[in-house]
Amino acid sequence: MQVAYKTELTQTLKLAIPIIVAQVGVVLMGITDTMMIGSMLGKTALGVAGFPIHWPFSLLRLQQVVCMWSIH
Repeated sequence: MQVAYKTELTQTLKLAIPIIVAQVGVVLMGITDTMMIGSMLGKTALGVAGFPIHWPFSLLRLQQVVCMWSIH
């Protein structure tokens, strides 16, 4: 049982580590973009640049709410 668990964990981590690294890279790129736009171009440009980053998450949240609402 212990060997199977260790093998399973090793295989899962082999698949997960590249995904984790990619996600951290995306987050760091967003932070860098925000810092550069905010310091160079000001508040209005920062707001305009932030919109394309956040609207997909808003749509995803809306989809989740509609799905949960339709279940009840």
